[in-house]
Amino acid sequence: MLKTLLLLRHGKTHRGGYNRDWDRELKRRGVLQARHIGARLKKTGLVPQRIITSSAIRARATAEICAEETDYPEPVDARDDLYNIGDAKLLEFIAGMDNSLDKVLLVGHNPAFEEAASLLGGKNIPLGTGDCAVLRFAINSWEDLRKHPAPESVELVKSD
Repeated sequence: MLKTLLLLRHGKTHRGGYNRDWDRELKRRGVLQARHIGARLKKTGLVPQRIITSSAIRARATAEICAEETDYPEPVDARDDLYNIGDAKLLEFIAGMDNSLDKVLLVGHNPAFEEAASLLGGKNIPLGTGDCAVLRFAINSWEDLRKHPAPESVELVKSD
């Protein structure tokens, strides 16, 4: 069985003017980055079966734009626990995903997403804003990622 994990860092955001980091919105560039990634995913047959995102405004907006671009049929699944998650907890989250899903897009934040992509990919995978790591594994269960199998392929899709 081949499982595909897509780790997408949210698009470019505004930095100042917000009371909470969670409230930061996408810049115009961030919107364009999310559209670009969504279009690339659709064009290359990487439309996810499930989109799960951090509940932070910038991540949720990135996920919703990708969902629109890929014709994803459901609302995105926004999770508070993906905001400010560490890489170890993110790996636990991934290992616990529903095994009926073979292609999952997670949208969130650095440093956890870059660190998790690099650990799972077996090499440094720098995730700039709006970039997506595509990791394919010959595994039967997301739980199998706890054993750190070598990926079948690793690709970095740049947002611009």
